[in-house]
Amino acid sequence: MLDGNSDAIDGVWNDQDPFSSAQISNLASTIRSAEQVAKVQFETFVGRLPEDRKTALALHGQLVHADDSVLVAVDPHSRGLEIVVGAKAKQSIDDRTCQLAALAMTSRFVVGDLINGLRDGIAVMADHAHPNHVLHRDLPENA
Repeated sequence: MLDGNSDAIDGVWNDQDPFSSAQISNLASTIRSAEQVAKVQFETFVGRLPEDRKTALALHGQLVHADDSVLVAVDPHSRGLEIVVGAKAKQSIDDRTCQLAALAMTSRFVVGDLINGLRDGIAVMADHAHPNHVLHRDLPENA
């Protein structure tokens, strides 16, 4: 959730109303499931990104837990897509995973299906997330 933004609903943030309540609810459900699997927070933004990556980075910086978050920002007007991954989240979501997610999303976006593109991209990131490796986690205390 964006810091102080009451319009954000379970990771879904937009500056317009391109989606129905049912679509937002389905996207929020996908986000909750992905967060459980990937152990990172997912946020979405649909709206204008005047400076593309720079705007997406600024939006990501406004997230309450930016280091643990992935922001998927889509500008339907300029057909822009930006995925910003926080420092800690990068341990689970790497660049290749973001590329696969972007491919999944853009294949839906090209036919005008924003909501399912977002859902598919977030699901891809969750499916391909790799857990943080903890060395010596299962060793006895006195070993």
